[in-house]
Amino acid sequence: MHHISGRLNPGAKLMLIVVAGIDAVAGPLAFGALNAVLRHMGTENVQLPAGPAFEVASIKLETSDSHEIMLNVDQNGTFRAAGIPLEMIIEEAYGVRAYQIADAPSWLSSEHYSVEAKLDDSGADEMRKFSSAQRKDRVMLMVRGLLEERCKLTLRHGMKELPFYVLVVTKNGPKFHDGNAGPVDLSLASAKGPNGEQLPQGGVWVTGRGKMVVTGASIGGFAEVLSRRLGQTVLDRTGLKGTYYFKLEWTPEPRQGDSFGGSPGLGPTAVPAPFPDSNRPSLFTAIQEQLGLKLESQKGPVEVIAIDHVEKPSEN
Repeated sequence: MHHISGRLNPGAKLMLIVVAGIDAVAGPLAFGALNAVLRHMGTENVQLPAGPAFEVASIKLETSDSHEIMLNVDQNGTFRAAGIPLEMIIEEAYGVRAYQIADAPSWLSSEHYSVEAKLDDSGADEMRKFSSAQRKDRVMLMVRGLLEERCKLTLRHGMKELPFYVLVVTKNGPKFHDGNAGPVDLSLASAKGPNGEQLPQGGVWVTGRGKMVVTGASIGGFAEVLSRRLGQTVLDRTGLKGTYYFKLEWTPEPRQGDSFGGSPGLGPTAVPAPFPDSNRPSLFTAIQEQLGLKLESQKGPVEVIAIDHVEKPSEN
């Protein structure tokens, strides 16, 4: 299951980001096989390959003030989203982040929608045979088709020279525990959220300003959450293949956590937290000192998409 959930506070824009079944999450640079199939250069529009489609799908404009957010693919291949800007659904469907999307109208990020899309019984049976990563890839292809049908979405793929980070192991690292190698630190296996709730295993949890807990997730998933926070792609080059447990605390810079794409979070019933103790290190220093990892800045070709046309969706 691929799941992101939380609550968006209108003032502080705080939220809880969950990445469960994290092996399903790929870095947004154009190195994945799925994106390679669909990438076209220049001004050529992207055409989706023939494949399965949802049997039924509803898209509704969210008019409530609840600010609850949710994005989920379940084992039957059902796609659900609640209180989500369509720009975020495009991010998930095409494996990019907001900084990789050009020429988007303002309503694409300001209006929130709820979406539910289901397969027929035979399609759901087939989806249950796949791993979470395979299932997520297949469902995202169908979400692309749904956006093309209901929003008349057409776009162009291309590459642009942009800065990005690679995450590597330092000389004395790593400084955290592989859950596959032995008993897990009980303090992390039973980690609590800001309201005392038990944090599920297999997730990357941003639980407050400058606070993150990883409960049995991959380093690739951790890198994905870092990408959201930093507004730049972070590639996992650590070579670490296990599922890990650790926590991280730092002082965010003002630009970190200003929007959903990398915001810290406090969960559905939490209240905004005060800004963290400024005596904490920066995110870069904390990663090195607390985890034995390092973010190295590089520059290279990064996938971008430009929106040629998009309309507000029809509900049915």
